[in-house]
Amino acid sequence: MKIGKLIPWAFATLLFTACGGGNSPAGGGPGDTGGGSAPGPSAIDAGTVGGIVTDAQTGARLAGVSVSGGGQNTTTNDRGEYTLSGLAKGTTVPISFAFDKYAPGFGNAQVRDVGEPLLVPLKKMGTAQNYNPTTKQTIYQKTESGPYAVIFEPGALNTTDTKLKVSITPLDPTLESSTLPGELTTPDTMLVPLTFAEFNIIDSSGNKVNTNANLAAGKEPIVELPIPVTLRKLAAYKIDTTNPIKIHCYSYDSVKGQWVDFVDGEIVLSSVDGVTPVVRAAIKHFSWYGAAPKTDDCVKLYGRVVSAVDGKPMADARVEAFPGGVTHSDARGDFEVVTSTKNTEPDIVATRTYTDVDGSVSGMKGAKVIDFGKVKGDLLTGLVRVNCKTGVAVSPMARGIAVRAVGTASDPLMVPIGRLNDFSYKVIASLMAGIVFANIEVALPAGIDGGAVTGAHVTLVGPTGNVVKVTEVGDGFYSAAATVVPGARYTLNIDADGNGSIDGTGSVYAVGDVAWTYPINNAVLSSSADLVFSWSDTGYQNSGYSPVYFASVIKTATSSTNLLDLAAYFGTATQFKIGDVHNNMPLSPGTYTTTLMAMSGPSSSGPTDLAWVNNITGANVGGMFSSQSIASPALTFTVQ
Repeated sequence: MKIGKLIPWAFATLLFTACGGGNSPAGGGPGDTGGGSAPGPSAIDAGTVGGIVTDAQTGARLAGVSVSGGGQNTTTNDRGEYTLSGLAKGTTVPISFAFDKYAPGFGNAQVRDVGEPLLVPLKKMGTAQNYNPTTKQTIYQKTESGPYAVIFEPGALNTTDTKLKVSITPLDPTLESSTLPGELTTPDTMLVPLTFAEFNIIDSSGNKVNTNANLAAGKEPIVELPIPVTLRKLAAYKIDTTNPIKIHCYSYDSVKGQWVDFVDGEIVLSSVDGVTPVVRAAIKHFSWYGAAPKTDDCVKLYGRVVSAVDGKPMADARVEAFPGGVTHSDARGDFEVVTSTKNTEPDIVATRTYTDVDGSVSGMKGAKVIDFGKVKGDLLTGLVRVNCKTGVAVSPMARGIAVRAVGTASDPLMVPIGRLNDFSYKVIASLMAGIVFANIEVALPAGIDGGAVTGAHVTLVGPTGNVVKVTEVGDGFYSAAATVVPGARYTLNIDADGNGSIDGTGSVYAVGDVAWTYPINNAVLSSSADLVFSWSDTGYQNSGYSPVYFASVIKTATSSTNLLDLAAYFGTATQFKIGDVHNNMPLSPGTYTTTLMAMSGPSSSGPTDLAWVNNITGANVGGMFSSQSIASPALTFTVQ
């Protein structure tokens, strides 16, 4: 990996010192000093947990994060790294991460004879909004999926403070799985991720008032969490106004380190916009909260962790499936993990940490080294259905459309891992008809220009497992021709430092070609608030595909005023009624032109304006992978 622009000298010196004496600031992966695999974890790491804390949206490392667990406390250093020592071996320790202006992060670490890695991305807290607890008030955070909301009755809080602040931090698990606290398991089963958010209340003194002691009895706040766009076609999450579908909801218990049984919610229409399907439920305190139905649809996945440099087995790597549990690779690099393929294919992340005793890997004796790799469990076939709690086989279960079995004992899923360097990366990528492209930059602290990244390895995996190499074209840009199937899912793999391991992945459903079906071009229409505009999408018949559409109707200039009338729609339906987007009024007489765009990929958030969040995630990678198409030519019509 090379950097296309100069880095200020002082910061470049820090990076070279931290990474050892490689030929680039990124250093190299295991074996770059002698061609072999990295040494195994050192016994001096016994009873320790260590890792990196990053910004979930940019991948940048966060310094000064408070880390606590097992009676120990520390903070991350200037490279976002931390170590907790002196933990009791053989225990599972819940770890908490707190940082100003970020939602809290949580994870579980199994303390072992070798160091246990735990990498945690934190998401910036939603915009703080004013709340007076003496009034009835609905506070919401606007997103592409719809509004996340909390509804208060007057006197819902036991406080006399009338100048509170409430923040909502949305989390769409179909896009941001790595940010979700803990593992999606309970003592007796596995959970299917659906929709989540973190709710936070701050008083006028800056203190949290999240606990149930602050909620008035019988006046529990109501929360509404949107169903992710890509899951709305599933029968399990459809709106039924007569008998609303029940969804089990959980809150995260940071002491126990698990999601605990909370309440039943119902799938209803949002009370904020009246059209978004949401899970609606009462809550008893404020924290991470979400809808995650139990499942008995589990499979056993077999895999092998190998060096990204030479393919040799890597023992003692922590392997985490999402959704699913955590395990460790054995001496042969092999692992078994129970996961679920309901709603999506799982993410598999492997991480390993150790002390470079002699400096042969990092160039610094005693330096902490972290190996990382992430793969998407696409096209898994021949897997065996198992009991979600015990892992005991129940029946065979075919998955995917590939010819050979993948993820089985005879054909394990390979997870290459390589050394993480001290860089973070941000990626902007897009998939359109006939082309995929990506821009990769180094994400550094504010005010320092890291520049373009060259030498990265980027691949696009299609719906049948076909792989397209996205080649470098210069100045951090990568592109390739790609035959795109409308409505099919594509995964982009980013090896930003070119060491052979995947640093981050992101998936998107390719949008189809969109075209207006009503009205037709040059139509003459009668003015009516009941006028319905509609369009077609060639990808819409595919399961899982549910893009967001932006449609606008703009009146052309007839005087010195350029725009005399405007109606705009933003949503997942393929039609809209003028009155619903135009203050219940018809369009005034005149000539109009239209814009129609289909988009899928990252979601967006903000109390009023739309701001993108990531769907490319990894240990130190953040970014957006989207797909778009625009109806062409523009439609023109006349209202009389």
